[in-house]
Amino acid sequence: MNPNTPSTNETSPQESNPSPNNAFLVWLDKVYERFLDFVKIQENDAIPLYVVKLGLRFLGIIIMLALSPFIILGFFIALMVAS
Repeated sequence: MNPNTPSTNETSPQESNPSPNNAFLVWLDKVYERFLDFVKIQENDAIPLYVVKLGLRFLGIIIMLALSPFIILGFFIALMVAS
């Protein structure tokens, strides 16, 4: 077996540790994956649906960019409290 190839029976560190923070991260990952599946543009989509999915994807990017300063600030505060 190639050491660079991940095994199929391995779990990610987030799923193996049941702490509340990791549970939230697993939930958030599932929500994000569902969002990406929902806005995935498929070959048989009609043009209005294509436009709506493209708009939702753009809106999702805008929301993530708007929230990123708060996430960085939260990490900064956490580091200050930890030291």
